[in-house]
Amino acid sequence: MTLVKSLEGLVGARLAETKTSKQQLAEWIGVNTTATLNAKLSGASELSLREGQALADFCGVSVQEICKLAFERGN
Repeated sequence: MTLVKSLEGLVGARLAETKTSKQQLAEWIGVNTTATLNAKLSGASELSLREGQALADFCGVSVQEICKLAFERGN
């Protein structure tokens, strides 16, 4: 996987690689809408630990990497 510098970039790359829709990913991590997913990826809404773990599983990275990208956004 290519080096990414944002949570949105990591997830976007994985969505493209797996041909998964944002709606499918939203359901996978347990949120109701793509708007909620987008808010969580952009930092407008916080990720829960469960959601972070689900994103890590989907992206094939550690939950620590998801946390690092989530905490670095906006800096």
